[in-house]
Amino acid sequence: MNGGQSDDEECMRIQTFITAVALLSISESVSAEGRVFSGEYEYGEKYTSVHVDPEEADNARDDEAFDRYTFDKSWLQYDHVLSKPLRISIRGQRLDRQYVSRPELDNATHQASIRLTVEPNEKWAIWPTISFRDRNYDLRPLDNQIWDAAVTARIRWGIRNNLRFGVSYMNAEYDVETNRDRSNGSAFASLEKPITEATTIRIGARVEETDFSIQSASRENSTSASGSVGFRHEF
Repeated sequence: MNGGQSDDEECMRIQTFITAVALLSISESVSAEGRVFSGEYEYGEKYTSVHVDPEEADNARDDEAFDRYTFDKSWLQYDHVLSKPLRISIRGQRLDRQYVSRPELDNATHQASIRLTVEPNEKWAIWPTISFRDRNYDLRPLDNQIWDAAVTARIRWGIRNNLRFGVSYMNAEYDVETNRDRSNGSAFASLEKPITEATTIRIGARVEETDFSIQSASRENSTSASGSVGFRHEF
């Protein structure tokens, strides 16, 4: 279902904010170093198989073997070196999908994110990130907004010794079907350590928890934990 004027105004505020910050930073000095403004536009088509249950096979039409949707995607990003140890990246993105046979799935997604890179020396680095995504459906009542915040850090010592760790939190809210509202929190840590001049091993661990506002058979609260082992060999 179309979010209407309020959703359009919110998306416009996001785009205006990104544009304003970028223009203000650029206007300080046209010849300043460490500033990059980039973007991309993409258009394409995607064909998807239409699933037909065996008991409904007799009722399936020949022209329903495949569905197709067109999409156009565009993004703009501004990178700015605020000082030697501090950089900022601001990104805005828009994605539209238009289905041929199933117009009820047509939707538009707007997303904005800000990421800081704090690297005071070769040993330490920290990356705080915050993003907002707004998705609006033309015909279905599934309009939703997602906030995401994360912090990742890295400690480096010696040769190819890296310890990475971080936390993230996500919150999703639906305008109409509020029973789909959910939040997710996670934390991870990984250690990379060389065992020979050419080989590095990596071990890691991750925990994650998801909570729905209303639980159901298809939307259950969950907690997960995992461990990993990997390697990298150069030759």
